[in-house]
Amino acid sequence: MKTNFIKIIVPAFASLLSSCGGEEAAAPENKKPESAVEADKINKTNLLAVSDPGPVDLAQLGKRAFTVCAICHGVAPDAPPRQGPNLYGVYGAPAARLPNYSYSNAFRSTDIIWNDENLDAYIEKPQNLIPGNIMAFAGVKDLEKRRAIIAYLKSLTDKQTAEDENPR
Repeated sequence: MKTNFIKIIVPAFASLLSSCGGEEAAAPENKKPESAVEADKINKTNLLAVSDPGPVDLAQLGKRAFTVCAICHGVAPDAPPRQGPNLYGVYGAPAARLPNYSYSNAFRSTDIIWNDENLDAYIEKPQNLIPGNIMAFAGVKDLEKRRAIIAYLKSLTDKQTAEDENPR
């Protein structure tokens, strides 16, 4: 039953999708496949042609992954702190950087700068990087999600300030 379903639905779906992908993805209309193998090749080509999303914007993926963080952290440039500090401009900054946020003693006593390595370790398991911090979050185990969140945090900086501090 499952095999029949796949043999019927997949080619039909591929054909439908190929009509959206332009002339390159579609098989010539005047040429009928000579065998099931040839038909399968055409359908796979059509699926591949329309399923390639192009380049992925890691920061955009990170913005979506950040939703678990957004419950406690704001990211607008002048937003007040929530349960946690505002994370706008956090990348490249010291751990306890905001004067209007009441950081834990663990945060105030660390000299960590938020770079890729430290952010990755903290997002994965906050208590491992800064023992005694008061963030009630178990962490993000998925490496790709952490990388995406870090890319998003990097994008949340004042472009002019970052260029002034890091001239090329």
